Amino acid sequence: MSIYDQAQSRQALIVWMYSNKKVKQLQKYGFVYYVSRKMKYAIVYTDIEEANHIQKNLEKLHFVRRVDVSPRQAMAMDYATAFDAYAADLMAKKDSDDKDRLNERYA
Repeated sequence: MSIYDQAQSRQALIVWMYSNKKVKQLQKYGFVYYVSRKMKYAIVYTDIEEANHIQKNLEKLHFVRRVDVSPRQAMAMDYATAFDAYAADLMAKKDSDDKDRLNERYA
């Protein structure tokens, strides 16, 4: 059984830095997924259970400006139901607009 068979829950931390020189140090805190040299930030994936502890440790580093938790975990990824809800809202709005036009015409 490999580690890929298990469902891994991980959290992305966005690490804003003063300088890109010490990016290699971030590897001991998790998987460095992306580094933007121009905007001076990195995306680091960690285990979700350790995310708060690692965030506090990262904020203590002298080259780190701030650490943000990625909002992706809280976002709904089921787009089929989101589309159905959006379509229902559009139809309800269209029906109410049609009723308003009829009331204006025959009033």
